[in-house]
Amino acid sequence: FTYPDGALLSYPDGSLIRSVSSPTVYLVANGQRRGITSAQQFSTLGYQFSQVLTVPDSDLRLNGEGSDY
Repeated sequence: FTYPDGALLSYPDGSLIRSVSSPTVYLVANGQRRGITSAQQFSTLGYQFSQVLTVPDSDLRLNGEGSDY
């Protein structure tokens, strides 16, 4: 059985992700990861750190980089 070639899957909008090598948390919006610049901003947006998924550095790059919050 073979799988067809296609675009790599990325994290869906609304995902909170960070890489194993950096403390920066990103929110995926419109297919791009957007850095959340402070813990205060993170909580102002209504998120909790228990919602953040830690991913390999290579997976973080599956979503393009957008502007920070």
